[in-house]
Amino acid sequence: MAGQQVDPVGPGRRSVATGLRGLDPRKRTGAVGLVRLATVTTVRITAATVRGSLASTVDLARDVSSGEPMAEVVDRRVEAVRSGLVRVLGLAGHDFPPALPVRPGETEATDLRAVGDELLRRLSDPAAQAPGGHPAFARILGELLPDEARILRFMALAGPQPAIDVRTRTPLGVGSELIAGGINLVAQMAGCADPERDQEYLANLDRLGMIYFCDEQVADPRRYSFVEAQPVTSAAMARVRKSTTVYRSIRISRFGLQFCEVCFTLDGYDAGGWLEDVR
Repeated sequence: MAGQQVDPVGPGRRSVATGLRGLDPRKRTGAVGLVRLATVTTVRITAATVRGSLASTVDLARDVSSGEPMAEVVDRRVEAVRSGLVRVLGLAGHDFPPALPVRPGETEATDLRAVGDELLRRLSDPAAQAPGGHPAFARILGELLPDEARILRFMALAGPQPAIDVRTRTPLGVGSELIAGGINLVAQMAGCADPERDQEYLANLDRLGMIYFCDEQVADPRRYSFVEAQPVTSAAMARVRKSTTVYRSIRISRFGLQFCEVCFTLDGYDAGGWLEDVR
């Protein structure tokens, strides 16, 4: 009718909003008041959500069918839900930060840059340098198995360890294929409870930046004879008519060595008797 104001909220939602405006948390003291406030609020928000779900579904289907980018559709729907809850709760006069967009591109890069700039700003603060050890050490401890910790402790003192690759033997090495790679005795020498999982252990330590495989050989080439005598090496060589071994090494990284010095007690540990001066 002319001259009649249209209710922008809608009659159903207005009743919920009107009822909730009287629920001032500051006037609800004590456990009973808080429980009553939470219960009434939940019931009324649920009612408003059910009434609006059908309309929201129709609107979402229309937006998707129109060919609009899905990221923009989702962003708008998230903001609509947020605005609706603020209106239902009678909090329209309060300032709230905008909802985070779901697009991982520009916004994520902006957030990361803000964190990076904050780190640079704290450069002159000695307390921000974590003198007791790198902040990642605590996380790394939670991603290690006991056997992997033993391998790290062993390599921190015993140094580079021999490893060999078994390859097919071809003239001048042209077209040579890898049969088995990274065969070693590190898990056995470190006293691991399950040495058969050595490749799994070393892969995880490599992932964490604790150790790395290197093409450089260890100082004493005689140590490779122990690895070549292992059954796993013989089995790999028996798979082809002609084979050869390539000498490599497994080494602890500088970051891994620092980790061991901070996180493990190394005093009194002789690497299971494999240290050079006790061998």
